[in-house]
Amino acid sequence: MDHFNQTGNILLTEDGKVQHPINVDLFLIVTKCITSVIGIPLNLLVAIIIIRLRRFHSKPRHIFLLGIIFSDLFIYVPVLIEFVYWNSPVNYVCEAYVAVVGLPYSILLLNMLLALSDRYIAIKNPLWHRKRVTVRFAVICLLLSSASSVFIMKFVYIFGFAPIRCEIWFDHGRVVGLTTVLLFVLCTIANFIVYRQTKTLLQKSRTVKPEINDIGLRTFIQNQETTDVESQAASQIYVGNNTNRTPALIEVQTIGNKTRNATDSNVDTSASMAIHVDSKTLHKMEMEATRTLITSVTSLFAMALPPVLLFLTVYFCRLIGTFQCSRVSWVAPYFKIFCLIHSSINPLIWLLRNDEFRLVLTLKIDRTSRNWII
Repeated sequence: MDHFNQTGNILLTEDGKVQHPINVDLFLIVTKCITSVIGIPLNLLVAIIIIRLRRFHSKPRHIFLLGIIFSDLFIYVPVLIEFVYWNSPVNYVCEAYVAVVGLPYSILLLNMLLALSDRYIAIKNPLWHRKRVTVRFAVICLLLSSASSVFIMKFVYIFGFAPIRCEIWFDHGRVVGLTTVLLFVLCTIANFIVYRQTKTLLQKSRTVKPEINDIGLRTFIQNQETTDVESQAASQIYVGNNTNRTPALIEVQTIGNKTRNATDSNVDTSASMAIHVDSKTLHKMEMEATRTLITSVTSLFAMALPPVLLFLTVYFCRLIGTFQCSRVSWVAPYFKIFCLIHSSINPLIWLLRNDEFRLVLTLKIDRTSRNWII
């Protein structure tokens, strides 16, 4: 069995020394450096896009996504602390690592759980979602969830049950691990529920088509699509005056004006029907955001499953105590790399799969290339 000190809580090495929480290994240093160089700029790019563009401020789904992106960035905080410790192995740096370790993953899972709940409500009851789930509500939920995560994961240090030291305290690791596993299971279940709900809605939308005389439904859909296209293009290309507009923007605005003029002439008493249809019609961008979020959570599930299984193996190993758990626990630092990989590819999922972010990125690249040519 593994060695513990007299209290049975501090993990010791085979020669009786305190097990160090930071594993100094060349492979880990190189791998974490690569994932950090890739992941941090990509997450910052998505965060800057959401923060700088005003049209992303009006939808709660973008606020929940911003919380996920900040959580991904927070995951690199322990990695940066490890880099500092590898260069300057002082005790207070190690204590800072112990204070934050495990916390970023719980905040990420909790924010993803909130985002999945938001998508489920948007699919199940879109009218109630538009009325009740506001941007302010999303911000409050994210702040409360982060604060509660800090309280739950670090209450042993907050209330002084144990001092923060450069050591592995088993009770603290058990609280962190069990909380993370619980959130991981809840996210997996919520992701499956949202996936099934989205799949059912897509099947219904493909089988049910509006009839020719259904002017109210066609008016609603055309107005929604026109609003999306105009807000997507107009918020990106304007620099100062009309001479800076690209041909693509002029074409989009022309189509939008023609569509609006055509639909305005057909609006009659069927407008009340359009309001009723809205309760059962999922917005195109809402559907796309939901499918991208499902892909992101599925990626997290694939990457986080090995560390979760490893923790459960070590946890039950310590409970049973039939063999030395160190034979399994030594691979834990290497399994954490999987979560770093997800934090690196998660912004790529949103930039490549989501039309909103892909359009912004394409326009930025196009504008930058034109400036370099000029």
